[in-house]
Amino acid sequence: MTPAGNGPTPTEPTEPGASRPAVSTTLAKVREAREAIGKRNTLTLKVPGYEETLGEGNVLLVRYKAVKGNTITKLAERMQKSKDDDAAMNIAADVLIRTCDAILLREGDDAKAEALDPSADEPTTFSTATLPELLGFTAETAREEVFGLFSPEGVHDLAVVDQAGAVINWLQGKVGEIDQELLGE
Repeated sequence: MTPAGNGPTPTEPTEPGASRPAVSTTLAKVREAREAIGKRNTLTLKVPGYEETLGEGNVLLVRYKAVKGNTITKLAERMQKSKDDDAAMNIAADVLIRTCDAILLREGDDAKAEALDPSADEPTTFSTATLPELLGFTAETAREEVFGLFSPEGVHDLAVVDQAGAVINWLQGKVGEIDQELLGE
């Protein structure tokens, strides 16, 4: 660095075509973090309310997959234009439907999460139409499946909004803002 403070820094080449010096330790950590972020393409969250009934360590989980931001943006735009009182609730359900990769069950704290229906060829999601049959409720649409899972008898429908908020935070890279009680990993 020159006394005036406008010369090359230790991490810049001094002349065009000159080789770059070794990457700083901090920059190497940034590169590692970037790679790790790119590999985080799923998020697994607990479905609230089931743990108490299933027993300690046994949890119902939903694994979500990353989707393009414009998918969620379009849903938000639809919500803003809607005159329906249930628009926010329905959009939250739509976020979960669009991002759901699999509904899973973990039996025991140290157990691996398994498919809800191990005999099925495809994972159970909110759009496979097998969830209501497996859990013993009726639903004609994917939204009804979401509310049937998160809000039996319609008493916990805000759980859908909470879960959708966690998924959106994750999609925005704000993993630290997700309620730690929801994390199922």
